[in-house]
Amino acid sequence: MRTRAWVLVCVVTAAAAVMSGCVFCGKIIALAEQDDGTTVQARVHDRIVLRLAANPTTGFNWVITEGGSPVIEQVGEMVYEPDTAPPGTAGVGGTDVWKFDAETPGTATLSLEYRQPFAPDTEPPAETFTVTIVVGG
Repeated sequence: MRTRAWVLVCVVTAAAAVMSGCVFCGKIIALAEQDDGTTVQARVHDRIVLRLAANPTTGFNWVITEGGSPVIEQVGEMVYEPDTAPPGTAGVGGTDVWKFDAETPGTATLSLEYRQPFAPDTEPPAETFTVTIVVGG
């Protein structure tokens, strides 16, 4: 009888976690500018959080040029976190934040370009970011 109750508790807890959106059960891997050009190791179910400095008031935006699918998959939309500044301060930068889940074993390349969307395609990006993510089972 106790075994059945324990199994029921586990099933209900797992269902609640899935329904609440808490479906990853790995570790969080934090990436930022200093990780540009590196290779990082992950395991299936790890969450990769990428944070890059940005200032949309300049017209520049980070654009994902290679997303690493199907090895990693983006979770939700990019979120912009403005830096703190005194009220009324213009041109304050911040940080763009993306989340990715490691979905399947393999090697993924995640590449972004920092560019103005209205600039000609022949103009090189102001900055680039590339990281290789090796996902093990």
